[in-house]
Amino acid sequence: LEGENVHGDLWKEEWENTQLNAINEATGEQLMSRCGKKSGNNRDGKQWTEAWGTDDIYGQWGTRHELCVDGTEWTEHWGSNAEGDKWCAKWGVNKLGLGVTEEWGFKNGEKKLRVGQEMDGETNMEEGKIETWTEQWCKTFEDDGRLAHTHAEKVGDNGFGDRWNEKW
Repeated sequence: LEGENVHGDLWKEEWENTQLNAINEATGEQLMSRCGKKSGNNRDGKQWTEAWGTDDIYGQWGTRHELCVDGTEWTEHWGSNAEGDKWCAKWGVNKLGLGVTEEWGFKNGEKKLRVGQEMDGETNMEEGKIETWTEQWCKTFEDDGRLAHTHAEKVGDNGFGDRWNEKW
């Protein structure tokens, strides 16, 4: 598919369904993978792409990227799997004028601890424990490439009782 909307933005879209070389033993059904991608150019010159998918083995995911005329860009990725793990990350570069750039990003997620998983000599024997994390960072660079400012923060819980909240 491809088209143009009422604002003059152009886009293209593709879809694909694929039978995987695997069978669900419980149901006898063929496992599937479904994915798609879409891209376009806006009237203002911004370029963008998206891709997404869902899979009977691995779960679901998506990615989006934008590039603006001034060089500002960002990328986002998210997903989840059949075990219940979830994540999202976004990062990019902002053009702030006078040659100054800012690199930034964040990511967060949660992961179910598996029975039998080990950390620091301790073995998890309980269902339902979850590891969580959030990170964000920012670096500002002068027009000659010198680092002018940096900031980062990380917050998390490893599901084994260790928690952290770090800033630097």
